[in-house]
Amino acid sequence: MQLVFFRHQRLCNASDYTSKQVSTRHLHSQIDINMGSMITSDVSNKGNPKDGIPWYLDSLEKIPPLAQRVLVEHGGLKPEEVKDHIMKIREKAWASSPYPCVGLFRFLDYSLPDSPLYDEVLQRLKSGRGEKLLDFGCCFGHDLRALITDGVPEESLCGAELNATFLELGYELFRDKDRIKTPFYTANVFDDDDALRRERAGEFDMIHLGSFLHLFDYAGQKRAATALLKMLKPNKSGALILGRQHGATKAKEVQNYLYKPTKESESNGRLPTFFNHDAASFRRMWDEIGEATGLRFDVGTEWGTWGSANGMDPAYYNLWSWEDKDTLRFKFWVRVL
Repeated sequence: MQLVFFRHQRLCNASDYTSKQVSTRHLHSQIDINMGSMITSDVSNKGNPKDGIPWYLDSLEKIPPLAQRVLVEHGGLKPEEVKDHIMKIREKAWASSPYPCVGLFRFLDYSLPDSPLYDEVLQRLKSGRGEKLLDFGCCFGHDLRALITDGVPEESLCGAELNATFLELGYELFRDKDRIKTPFYTANVFDDDDALRRERAGEFDMIHLGSFLHLFDYAGQKRAATALLKMLKPNKSGALILGRQHGATKAKEVQNYLYKPTKESESNGRLPTFFNHDAASFRRMWDEIGEATGLRFDVGTEWGTWGSANGMDPAYYNLWSWEDKDTLRFKFWVRVL
């Protein structure tokens, strides 16, 4: 049996980030768990309800400074254009994919620059050694545009997203479809024969997973992580997987408030429940992956709020009213030894 090593864990007091609630007319202490049946991710849908949906905010009160900088410097927008442009793209996204990341403007909340290892990622990608990063579940590709804005060569990056509409809206958001050299793929992590796997398997040194693994139950997270290991270069020593996700004070399955039993949900691994890790269960999962693959991992976690690099109000990242009461948030990094 291979040993799996873990270190670098920091744990904040849960009361630091669960004591407040974001206050809007759409955020309630109780919601109907079946509210997910009111909305659809069908791309042919021409609109989705907004009233009474707790993860839809009517207005954008503040644009995070990092998002503003990327939209101006990379997207070429004038500062006075940014807010209206964001609102326009958000409404297009909501019409087909009414997820919390859309309704709450979470695509302005950049995950990778908020990582404790962001400086290392920048250094490696700008070193001239030809290192490459895959952003899997990249949504609009905003983290990749942040890397580009910070001087990373576009050709060293790759984005993958299940929802092709998000990729197209990413081009529209950043106004770069005719000039960006970073390739984007429509990909299902559980499809062994999609274009991403056929063309790019074994090419990457780093993988970013921003708010991705927590979409699945425990078995699904193991399957997804194991599948993504195949995207790393054959000599995996030093490879890095990093990101963030929801966790819990004590590991448990929680209700998937957006679940609908469809053929689509069957194929992409979505089930009626999510699995929220605590520190021990996250370690155990990578231990089990290591045993199955013959790899060793050094795993670190940092528990607390998200968005410190983005300049957003910390209250924004506190417990949303529809989430399980024990929900926490954490950042992670997994290094192959």
